[in-house]
Amino acid sequence: KGRTASKIRAITAKERRAEFEAAATRIAKELLPAGRGLEEYLRELEGRWNTMISAEAKRNLSFDVDSLVRDYLRNILRTMGGGTFTTERVRNLGSSLADSPALLKIKNHQALEQYIQLYMTKILGARIEGSE
Repeated sequence: KGRTASKIRAITAKERRAEFEAAATRIAKELLPAGRGLEEYLRELEGRWNTMISAEAKRNLSFDVDSLVRDYLRNILRTMGGGTFTTERVRNLGSSLADSPALLKIKNHQALEQYIQLYMTKILGARIEGSE
């Protein structure tokens, strides 16, 4: 038993990151409308759900939502492998987070959910043509 277990190679952090980047790129391509870049579409979605009047309030709300997404994803990724990071999983994670009490007050919930889903793929290193 000990020999068999020792032959199983642990995945390195670099390999794990590459798995997530590949999955994120594939998922972002599925979630993005045809011909749209990731950054461009994120800004458009943000404009739909972040309707604060003051520029400072807008920045603060965007910062808070982005921070919430990063913290949420950081906790989830501890137990998730790159192979289990699928479009359906991202949709479910985005929906769960958008339905949290802190975010339910934001109008245009659908745009917020899409934003969260795409922002998750961006965090994980999605490489999309035209998004830079």
